[in-house]
Amino acid sequence: MSVPPELQDTFIGLIYESGIIFLFLILLVLIIIHYNKKKTLNTFLLLASFTFMFLAIVFSWLSKFLLIREIVPEFVDMDPNMPIFWISALIVQFRISFVVIVIASDITHILKVKIFDDTPNKVERWILIILSLFTIIFAVTAMEQGNVLLDVLAFLFVLIIMCYVYIPFVAASLKMYRIMKEPHYKRASLSLAILGLSFIMVFIGFLADRLMILLTDSLGYTPFYFAAWGFVIVGTFAAYMGYIRTSRQKSLKEEKQIEQKE
Repeated sequence: MSVPPELQDTFIGLIYESGIIFLFLILLVLIIIHYNKKKTLNTFLLLASFTFMFLAIVFSWLSKFLLIREIVPEFVDMDPNMPIFWISALIVQFRISFVVIVIASDITHILKVKIFDDTPNKVERWILIILSLFTIIFAVTAMEQGNVLLDVLAFLFVLIIMCYVYIPFVAASLKMYRIMKEPHYKRASLSLAILGLSFIMVFIGFLADRLMILLTDSLGYTPFYFAAWGFVIVGTFAAYMGYIRTSRQKSLKEEKQIEQKE
């Protein structure tokens, strides 16, 4: 595939994100396998959250693919009132990725309540709903080709939601880590804390990358961009260690106890 010189960085980003998609897909398959064995609500929520996160990565990858294949100019030449024009803009400017990440974060909030047996806080829930609706509406309406400030604001609003959801998630995980005595559960709690911190760092990295573009006229793909996706890898591994592996070890332990009783 021939890549124009001005899109070389985009091509590198495409390859990098292809690797991320592969790793995330493995995790998703493991979650599906675990869900098929034990169809619990927590596993379903985890599967739903990570499915939306996976879609966010896929749409980010698709935006770069459209640019490299030079399909975007064809969209630009279309009538702005055509639905395909709006949809293409949502993809290329990462707006669909923002929307699905917000949905994934809302599901994670529900999962946090279920895992840590928190009493649902109606005020907290309504604040999240308002933040989510505002961010989604902003993401799909505040778009202008080449307006990096709008991108910065969109990343900032998503980061606020990530912090609102994952900081309490991390705090609850660390609290459980201090309380738990069994090594498996201590490791799981610590892994979940790392997972939450990693996902916050992902959007700090992306926001920093956009700020570099805004302030220095950079073309993007700064070290912050690659660091952000690096935290996706860390978070993916932490999710495996914190939930999938621990659940598998728990199942094996229960099977062994049943065999000993028999």
